[in-house]
Amino acid sequence: MFVSVTGADQNPFVPHHAVEQHLKAHNRTYTILRPGFFAQNLGDAYRTDIGRC
Repeated sequence: MFVSVTGADQNPFVPHHAVEQHLKAHNRTYTILRPGFFAQNLGDAYRTDIGRC
């Protein structure tokens, strides 16, 4: 399993792209996850609202 980033399959300038290409080039079973967003990226933007939940 490889945790990549959204769009890495189409953007050769993203470092994750090379890893994905390497996985595809070898005859092995693999899974690529491309999460688009993590809650921790919210930072202070919604901290007060999240604290109320």
